[in-house]
Amino acid sequence: MIFLIDTPGWKQFKRLAKRAKKFLRAVNQAKLRSYNRAPKFKYGFEVPRDHDHAMQIDRVNRNHEWKKAVDLEMSQLNERDTFIDNGKT
Repeated sequence: MIFLIDTPGWKQFKRLAKRAKKFLRAVNQAKLRSYNRAPKFKYGFEVPRDHDHAMQIDRVNRNHEWKKAVDLEMSQLNERDTFIDNGKT
């Protein structure tokens, strides 16, 4: 595998390229980061990564399904006194 180190986006790896093992590890880590950002689907629905992503999915789909699910979950946690407020911040 030959890379042109002087091409844009690869200059930061010039120093690492001298040590092939570290260079290949950095390339593999960059690949893994891109895979982790790919959307995940379950039963045909996109699964959000976090709360902001869930709200973004609602905006794209023009509905409030994820917001309703979050509100239901939070109300159930509050009803069952899941978390106790000790008054400390």
